[in-house]
Amino acid sequence: MNRRLSSSLFVLALAPLAACGDDGATAKVDAPIVLIDSAPDSGTPPIPDAAPDAPPAVADLACMTTAIPTTTGVANVVMSGTAQTASISGQSNVSGAVLTVKDATGTTIASVTPNNPATTPTAGTFSFTIPTGGNAVDGHLLATKTGLRPSAVYPPNPLVADQGSIPLLMLSDATFNLLKQIGDATEDATTQGSVVVVALDCAGNPIEGATLAVTQNGTAVNDVVRYARPFMGVPAPTASALSTDTTGTVYVIGAPGIAAGTPTTLTFTVGGTALRPHTVGTFPGTMTITVVTP
Repeated sequence: MNRRLSSSLFVLALAPLAACGDDGATAKVDAPIVLIDSAPDSGTPPIPDAAPDAPPAVADLACMTTAIPTTTGVANVVMSGTAQTASISGQSNVSGAVLTVKDATGTTIASVTPNNPATTPTAGTFSFTIPTGGNAVDGHLLATKTGLRPSAVYPPNPLVADQGSIPLLMLSDATFNLLKQIGDATEDATTQGSVVVVALDCAGNPIEGATLAVTQNGTAVNDVVRYARPFMGVPAPTASALSTDTTGTVYVIGAPGIAAGTPTTLTFTVGGTALRPHTVGTFPGTMTITVVTP
């Protein structure tokens, strides 16, 4: 189950944002303009320019009854991946980013080796070995670097095995401001943060047609939800969509955040069925990246 973190966000968050505006092209509509081939008063209805949209694929929710493991038989789990940034100029690895593995309370895990925190080399790669003590590792990875927005990566569930290819995406303020503009959203970086979340079913496929409820300490903050829609070929936030598209991607922009991380609970509903809630932290001026699974 942990592999889904890399298989979704690395593709949906890194590659699309890297392509956003890098060729200077203008935005394109997603279907040709309808040309009416008969007079308005002829009584002949216009011919649609495309077939009606197919209904959303049925999400595989069979694993909802499977308990999430709280223990593990391995002595250590390894978190590894590459820190990258994406902007209108392209995509590149991030060197000099300071990465810290933290537990569920936001405390740095002192037993992590070789170093915690650690600084990424030129290739942007990182690897942390975390002792388990026989328990699933419930925590997250925080990345900071001057000139880029901090990022916090949360796995969909506590780790019971190695997690490779972690998608540690760090955006510049300019790129994030573009996303806010597209989604007609605001964020006060001193008191608010944002979340990018992908909903996946039990087969690891993005869930289309899902709605997201966001709560903090029992209070709904749904006004900050922006479902993704195609913009110049990328899943970008929009203020008009009411559910997920085929990428299963949702932006939560401008949710209240504190330095220790405001507990933010994400609950997707699919066809009237609520998935298991997933709680992450929201930090001021920080982008939290995560996946929700049944």
